[in-house]
Amino acid sequence: MILVDEGKLDIDEPIYEYIPEFSMVYENFKKITTRMLLSYSSGMSGIFLDGYEGDEYDENYTKKFLEFIKTQDLKFMPGKSSFYCNNSIIPIEILVEKITGQKYMDFLQQKIFTPLDLKNTGVSLGE
Repeated sequence: MILVDEGKLDIDEPIYEYIPEFSMVYENFKKITTRMLLSYSSGMSGIFLDGYEGDEYDENYTKKFLEFIKTQDLKFMPGKSSFYCNNSIIPIEILVEKITGQKYMDFLQQKIFTPLDLKNTGVSLGE
């Protein structure tokens, strides 16, 4: 929502407008918006973990996810229901990185953790 407040993001625009390489099996994915991703109503399912576990950032994580999601179908039509899914958050991370030019973790540190003086808050990459 910080990016919305800064006028850099319209949460009702389809996500593929911001991330052209985001694609799924059927064209219905083109209806997915940032709002739907944030409210778990995008229709996406599954959990993609390849490269997520561990204690170091995987530079290929985004690429792996975008390749994985191309093989996936929707669980339901975007906006028609709600279903918790970690895959809904990964495109948000990609979106933040594309818009800001920063790693998602750096954006969180700069815009949230540091301004709020959250010294014991951070992003965990491992167990």
